[in-house]
Amino acid sequence: MTERRLGDYQLTEPLGSGSSGEVWEATKQGRRYAIKIWRDTRRVQRARDVVEALRGERWGIAQIHELVLGESGQIGMVMELVAGDTLAMRLRTGSLPLFEAACLTAALVRIVVQHIPRSTPHLQLNPHKVILRDEGPVLIGLGTSAMHDEEHLHGNPLYLAPEQIMVGAGDWRSDLYTVGMLGYEMVAGRPPYISHAISDLIESKLASPPRLRTIMPAVPELLDDLLHSMLEPDPDRRCTVELGGAWDAIIRTLRP
Repeated sequence: MTERRLGDYQLTEPLGSGSSGEVWEATKQGRRYAIKIWRDTRRVQRARDVVEALRGERWGIAQIHELVLGESGQIGMVMELVAGDTLAMRLRTGSLPLFEAACLTAALVRIVVQHIPRSTPHLQLNPHKVILRDEGPVLIGLGTSAMHDEEHLHGNPLYLAPEQIMVGAGDWRSDLYTVGMLGYEMVAGRPPYISHAISDLIESKLASPPRLRTIMPAVPELLDDLLHSMLEPDPDRRCTVELGGAWDAIIRTLRP
């Protein structure tokens, strides 16, 4: 794209790019936004459906404002520009304090279970898509997966649920799996599975979920049970506990 405008928005700075398109910082009437611009221009109606499903304020999710179509057929989703450190930046120095890790994991569970529409799960969560704020984490990148074709694997395989890698499909339970991965990494300082080969990663993810207490015996048993349940390979068995009440109990136990 040679021009630096999309509709009424002035594109000011590239924020990132991937196989599906680019993300730009943009301004309009003095306000700053982020715009996801897709390379596949054939899915305008799907993009409209995604924006309609996500439009408005939702706790823990970067706000979606509108859809903009460029003169050359580009599809742009205008989103809230969320500033702050990412979870990936925090994890560079290792594990988080146990209470903070539990609070963040509980907040991510709440976002996935209560605030993301079931029609548009994230499906590409990873530490770079979690912005840390004092009032709670904010997820960015929602809506991107709905615009992808199903012929190719999208997202970081390390954090994807087994069903996403095996059959290329997932739902809100897949996001719950990813939150389990993030929770484990926040507590342990490393992911439960470490492999650069997709075949080895799949084999690990399809086996019995790892127990956090095998490497950190001091971790509360309930926290270990919750993360173990969230990493269950079978999505139908993944939610075997009452998540909200269980996380409230963990936080009460760990509160300084």
